[in-house]
Amino acid sequence: MGRGRGKGKRGGRGGGGRQHFVSSLEELESRNDRDEAWAARRKAEREDSGESSGDETKKRDDDDGGSGEEGSSEDEGARGGGAAAAAAAAAGAVEMKQPKAKGVSSLIEVANPNAKPKAGRMMKAKDMDMAAAPVELSRREKEAVEAQRKKDHYMKLHAEGKTQEAQVDMARLALVRKRREEAEARKAEEAAAEGASGKAKMEKEARAKAGSGGPQKLNPLEVKKMNPTRLKELLKERDESLQGSKKDLIARLLAWEKTNQS
Repeated sequence: MGRGRGKGKRGGRGGGGRQHFVSSLEELESRNDRDEAWAARRKAEREDSGESSGDETKKRDDDDGGSGEEGSSEDEGARGGGAAAAAAAAAGAVEMKQPKAKGVSSLIEVANPNAKPKAGRMMKAKDMDMAAAPVELSRREKEAVEAQRKKDHYMKLHAEGKTQEAQVDMARLALVRKRREEAEARKAEEAAAEGASGKAKMEKEARAKAGSGGPQKLNPLEVKKMNPTRLKELLKERDESLQGSKKDLIARLLAWEKTNQS
């Protein structure tokens, strides 16, 4: 009768008890230690109970006949219930809740070098539609894009000279160019005028010098009869070049006479 109570109590714990899921490794180890201790204690009690009631069991088997086999079946059932309890405990260890990772570590995936590479996953139609769909811009982004587009268009027209600002710039450059050309032409005219004035002044001075005791006026026929030495002396008095042939010297002397003695 005592064995029956033990079987019912422990059988209820092993077979019909509610499963308890652990939430940490320490709790799992603690529960396994308790289960092992409970199993060892139950085995010892079962062995002690079997030795003390061996004679009684044998006598009852002799008296009842087949009732011994039924009792043995019940005992095997109790042992089966204990095994089921151990299996349930192992299943509870497998089914325990995994604590969720917190922080940045939950975003990091640790690569397993022994894991097989995953096969290429086919993209679903809805994923393709989402990838192909244009990104919706905010109002501020749309305004920025539109402003940049207008700026690029204006710069293109400005480079082609089609904007009002470009036309004003080109007119200003044309005016500057015209003023520069006019200034250069005026300088050239002034330089030419100064040269002509200087030459006229020199000629006037030469005529004045000839009229007041300057070089004697020469007869062209006599000049043509002169030798090169005499021609060079006369040209030297008149500050003219002495280079060239006799013909060049005669021509130079007659030209001076024509300019200054006329």
